[in-house]
Amino acid sequence: MKNILEIFNIAAQAFTDIEFDNLSSEKLKKLRKESVSRLLPFIFEYNRQGFLWGLVKTVFEKKIDFIMTATTKQEMDEIIKPSLPFYNYAAFVPKGSYHVEEEELILWSIASLQSVLKPEAVKRFQYLFQKLTKEEGVCI
Repeated sequence: MKNILEIFNIAAQAFTDIEFDNLSSEKLKKLRKESVSRLLPFIFEYNRQGFLWGLVKTVFEKKIDFIMTATTKQEMDEIIKPSLPFYNYAAFVPKGSYHVEEEELILWSIASLQSVLKPEAVKRFQYLFQKLTKEEGVCI
């Protein structure tokens, strides 16, 4: 329950910041509010599945920061998409300027429960896990 309230608080702050942004047009403000609203179901689902709260919160905050600087619908659409990596035939690497590694780690976790990961995927998953979970990862 605490996490859900914090999600709403983060969203409310974003909506407030958007509303009181005197430099953006009404059209851009509406687009940003819609983008935050479109992002919420992903965040609620990650939280429902029990992922580390620090990861979920970071995904939400980073994507909101991206939304606050985006100026086109295409950028907003790209921000909302899950942060899937790109395979360059040697390794998995971040794809695009709106890539959020914490979300990629969540997605690798989901994928690892559904199928056996290839060695390159395991390597990327381990790298992100060690980089992003710090102390929490030691306890798991």
